[in-house]
Amino acid sequence: GQNAFFATTGLLGALLADKHTKMGGNYRSSVGQELSEFTRAGLLAGIIFALLFLSHTLTSCIRMAKQLVNFCRDNPSVVPRPGKTFPASHIVPLKVLVGFSAVESFKLTFAPMCQTFA
Repeated sequence: GQNAFFATTGLLGALLADKHTKMGGNYRSSVGQELSEFTRAGLLAGIIFALLFLSHTLTSCIRMAKQLVNFCRDNPSVVPRPGKTFPASHIVPLKVLVGFSAVESFKLTFAPMCQTFA
């Protein structure tokens, strides 16, 4: 999934540059002051970190879904309680699911930031 994302993003950039060149423009030229190497490096680093953050976020979402499935599989505490009518049968299992999901989503929310800057 991540390789396809990066490949399509690179292809999109190449196609935009090609289209701009065919329209008579030079995609490498800038209007105004020429950028220093530090500015260009900062812009490139910003793009790279943004793409890294997106890929880590996607990975965290997939990991969260897998953890939720593993938690619910064969777990009697998340099954609706027998002998109770509808709202009462689901309150305790939902409380257990919300507690698990809150802790895991908190961990997985900060994981992409930590992985991006590590």
